[in-house]
Amino acid sequence: MTPKTLSGPLYRLIEQTHDYVLDELAEGLTLARSGFRTVHRYPERVIKEAITNAVIHRDYRLNRDIQIRIFDNRLEVLSPGLLPGRITAATIHKAESFARNPLLASNLREFPEPPNVDAGEGGRMMFNVMRANSLYPPQ
Repeated sequence: MTPKTLSGPLYRLIEQTHDYVLDELAEGLTLARSGFRTVHRYPERVIKEAITNAVIHRDYRLNRDIQIRIFDNRLEVLSPGLLPGRITAATIHKAESFARNPLLASNLREFPEPPNVDAGEGGRMMFNVMRANSLYPPQ
C-alpha cells in the first residue's frame, strides 16, 4: 500500500492512528450481544498500547516519524530513539515504565478517554495479552 501520513494534536493522532490500523487489520465480523463486532488479527488493546507508547516514549530530539508497518505475519511500530532509561530488549517484558516525556504522558492521561493510564503496566499487559491469545510476544 501507499504509505499514509497522519498528523495533528497528539491525542487525536493516537486515536486516528489506532482507528486506521484497526481498519487495516480487520478480518471480519462476529455477532456479539450488542450487535456485530469487528474481528482483528491482533488484540485491539495491544495495538492501542503500542501506538500510545510510540508517541509517549519517542525521542522528540530526533527529526523522524513514528512508523507503523503492517505485514502478513506481523505489525511493527517503530518509534524514533533508543529505549528509555535502563530498559533493554531483554528486560522490557518485566520493566516498569519509564516516561521519557513525563509531562506528555501525564497530560494525555487527563483527557475524558485517555489513551494511557500512565501506570507502568502497558508493556507487561502487551506480553500477557499476546500470550493469552497464543500469539508471538512483542519484540
